[in-house]
Amino acid sequence: MRAGWFALAAAVVVAAGALLPALTTSTAEGLKSSARRARATTQAPAPPPNALKRWAATNGGGPQAQNPTLAQALTAARNYDLILATKNSYPPFVAQMRQVNPGLRLVVYLNGTYAQSDQGAAYPDAWYARAADGSKVRSKSSGNYLMDPTSQGWINDRIQTCAQYAASSGYDGCYLDMLGNATVGPGYDTAAPINPATHQPWTRVQWIGATSRLGAAVAAANASRLVVGNGIANGNQYFDPASGPTSSLLNGLAGANAQGFIRSETDALTDFRAAKAWKNDVDMLANAGARGRFVMAMTKVGKPGTAAQLRQVHRYALASFLLGTNGTQYFYFSPNGNDDGVAAPDTPDDHVNPGTPTAAYSGLANGAYVRPFTAGYVAVNPTTATVTVRLPATYTDLDGNAVQQATLLPHTGMVFTAPAEGTSSTTSTTVSSTTSSTVHPSTTTTTRSCVRRRRTMSTITAAAAAAEAARLRRCRPRPAP
Repeated sequence: MRAGWFALAAAVVVAAGALLPALTTSTAEGLKSSARRARATTQAPAPPPNALKRWAATNGGGPQAQNPTLAQALTAARNYDLILATKNSYPPFVAQMRQVNPGLRLVVYLNGTYAQSDQGAAYPDAWYARAADGSKVRSKSSGNYLMDPTSQGWINDRIQTCAQYAASSGYDGCYLDMLGNATVGPGYDTAAPINPATHQPWTRVQWIGATSRLGAAVAAANASRLVVGNGIANGNQYFDPASGPTSSLLNGLAGANAQGFIRSETDALTDFRAAKAWKNDVDMLANAGARGRFVMAMTKVGKPGTAAQLRQVHRYALASFLLGTNGTQYFYFSPNGNDDGVAAPDTPDDHVNPGTPTAAYSGLANGAYVRPFTAGYVAVNPTTATVTVRLPATYTDLDGNAVQQATLLPHTGMVFTAPAEGTSSTTSTTVSSTTSSTVHPSTTTTTRSCVRRRRTMSTITAAAAAAEAARLRRCRPRPAP
């Protein structure tokens, strides 16, 4: 079709040239405009709406992980909708990144409450946080200096630095790190910081109140920029009054990172939260969306595990996220403890498109939770018992199985999509014509071809999962530079 249009446009130009001694400038421009319109009408249609929005924290991994190539920058732009980066990572490529993803938003990293380890004398003494003995408080892990979040001088410095970094990098705004309760937790700093208003150690409620006001001040002074932060932690702290609650951070910020969504980075891959705590994580997304704010849900793995375990945690987090999002929240899964830098992780599962939700999630009598979408269905089992979920229609799971029923083992989740037209389902095929799918801690097939073979049950071994992951990497087309 495209070639036909070009041939037609060319024929028009040739014929016009034969009839007229010379074309006027306006006529030639009109023909060019017609050709451009013809090309525009033959471009590929926009992808259907997808409730799954993704973000990536590319600021980790040290300086060696902060030198992207153009190809890496464009890959990140295609895969993610919101990217956190250092001020030096992407500036050479921002224009090209926005071309491949016009909706991309970039935020620059900025520590909200700590000065760097070499800045112990860079600011007025009154700006620094103090211990009971009057000494400056430092982070044990990095040596950074804790600042007083109520110091107007420090607040003004964060306002100005946010504006400077965003302007020089060409990003959309800034990300204020370290606003959460880790700072006032036991053992994080060299000493407990003292609240200058009470002359006692900061409580969680006081700390979140102060950092919420700091974040709100930075956002208000940078009203044309996207200002987000880090400190929500998880659903428990988001709702718990004794923890702040950390939902207060969204009073002034557009969004904030929940760095412990579904699990903590240091949790073993065999450890899972109780169903009540898991539900708080899901409800956190729904609550933020109703407030016109967004959560940057982050699920990290910092412990060793098998490919099967990683896939279980990944799919459990992904499906849980889709239960709670209204389409404005963001999801990020890192199997490497967020040390990937600009080489942000990506898997075929992260590109699933169930469409947009048609209703809120609902709980079933057996303990499972489900949610319908315009082009799919999501089911999660946060319990310690195996459950069965009957689907409202025939769907395709993440392993390519066409199913009408799913058996979910404890702490597993699955995202189902509507089969493409012409795809055989278990209700019509005479090969492997059962109608249930078992969702194990990892499900995989061992087909060598890049076209997945329909299977209704999956044999689970770590070796099979690793082989499948390798096969998918080989089959996935390389993004164009």
